[in-house]
Amino acid sequence: ATSTITWAASVAGALPTLTYKVTPPAEAGQRAVFEGELTEPGSEFYFRTKGDTAAVRADSFPAITDAGSIQYWLILGPYEQCGGAAPGEELIRRDHLTDGLVAEFDVQPIAGDTIDTRYRTLEEGELCTDPQAPDEAASLSLLADLHGRNPGGVPRWLDWRGIDDDDERIHVEQVYGDLENMMTYALAYLDVEADTTVSFGVASDDSVQVLLDGGEIHINNVPRGTGPGYQDTPFTHPGLGDVVLSRGPHVLMVKVFEGGGDHNFRLGFLDASGLELPFGPEGVEISLTPPPLPENRFTRGDCNGDGDDNISDAIFNLIYQFLGGNVPSCLDACDVNEDGTLNITDPVFLLDFLFKGGQPAPAPYPACDSAVITDCAADTCP
Repeated sequence: ATSTITWAASVAGALPTLTYKVTPPAEAGQRAVFEGELTEPGSEFYFRTKGDTAAVRADSFPAITDAGSIQYWLILGPYEQCGGAAPGEELIRRDHLTDGLVAEFDVQPIAGDTIDTRYRTLEEGELCTDPQAPDEAASLSLLADLHGRNPGGVPRWLDWRGIDDDDERIHVEQVYGDLENMMTYALAYLDVEADTTVSFGVASDDSVQVLLDGGEIHINNVPRGTGPGYQDTPFTHPGLGDVVLSRGPHVLMVKVFEGGGDHNFRLGFLDASGLELPFGPEGVEISLTPPPLPENRFTRGDCNGDGDDNISDAIFNLIYQFLGGNVPSCLDACDVNEDGTLNITDPVFLLDFLFKGGQPAPAPYPACDSAVITDCAADTCP
């Protein structure tokens, strides 16, 4: 269905910027587009106008396109950086978002999360390449983006889903406006069904770094524009090929640096021959929410974490509680009677079971399993 909206604007002087809002239809996959014409009273001329983008339900976007491109990203920026289009590999590798506690290699955001980045202040005569404080970001400020993506001037992770179009790039200028000397983060979560090996293709304007679970798999310090297809492939950059993805969750991060002009990137999957892999590898899903933390498994009573309940666990428990011994890797395992506290009754409970036929420990016992609430710092099952 179509609707007609007529605007009558009385304007003195220069015509101001007109904005519009398009609401997508309820049914996924349908599109709503603004288009029409502008006329002036007393004039026979009219001007055609059309919205730059279409409003589409977010769940109608493919996460990976039929050309293998990842279209779901969390975007963070725009950060001011002083290296231009090609700042050098050293500056590219630096952490531009840290707040002094959370670092780029361990950040796991969701849309709407903010980070109070500790910006670097360059003293007179100091260069960008000079060392910075360990808890200080490499970025100099948060640029005043042109679309209000960061309310209050605080960097905010933004849910951004690119449309499956001809170039399949993520256009950062559409996110923040046309800015210069900036860098932007893009992050997505991979959920891998079974161990697999993949290859990636990358295009960027300008320099780019790709991190997988905090480790670098690609870096290219280059001033360039983008065209059709990928500029960086396993044939030119071997780190993009034969990337092993183990079963489970992974964090994929892209850092894109801009000097001036267009600012965009594209990252997608390739097959063994270097061709675009439609819809990506089988069993690899893209998400914008981190996976739930795994529940660490333990056996109740196995206080020393050696995989067995015996007298050594009671001794370990006593030494920890009363002689300042090593901290158990799973406090729940040492709470043998499951009363919610650690005290003398726990090793006594275990000894009573082992040598006097007393009650066995509550679950998880004898099997090694997980608990909904656990004080395990790690999985202690063998």
